Amino acid sequence: MMIAPLRCGLTILLALSSLTGCNTPAPQTQQATATPGVPPRPFQMTQLCIDKASYRYNTDRRGVSVVDIESFQRSYELRGYTVRDEGFTCTFDEKGAFLHLSMR
Repeated sequence: MMIAPLRCGLTILLALSSLTGCNTPAPQTQQATATPGVPPRPFQMTQLCIDKASYRYNTDRRGVSVVDIESFQRSYELRGYTVRDEGFTCTFDEKGAFLHLSMR
């Protein structure tokens, strides 16, 4: 006579344990915040690059041109030149913060 209540208790326990798996939230997927290859602030990055290059090459801002923006895994490079054909590259991180200016 003791086996019937025990089976009933086990059945209820198994039913409850199978329902607990339904309450767990689904894992969240990560989504990119920016389109790959598109700088987060292209205009501000270009202006900062022109400012840095004009200071470095001791020339007016109008004498500095940025001609190319390239995207890498975790950085951006802006290439340009001055009116005296001096080449340079400005490097920015993935958030658009200035890293350095290189002469080319």
